[in-house]
Amino acid sequence: MLNKNLPFIHTVIRIVTKKGGVKEVQYYHQFTAFILADPKISFILDIEPILPKEGEISSSYRLLG
Repeated sequence: MLNKNLPFIHTVIRIVTKKGGVKEVQYYHQFTAFILADPKISFILDIEPILPKEGEISSSYRLLG
């Protein structure tokens, strides 16, 4: 069942058809991250959600702004 009244505004919904024609609703979140990386250690400096109907670039601009 597709629940349009989700408590999380950043939830992305997709319907996947599996073998045998069985449809499954999947809920997930997407984020862009600003990471300071070194060969020995890395730090996540900030994260920003990718909103529904938005791409990684828009989210990245908010992250840098």
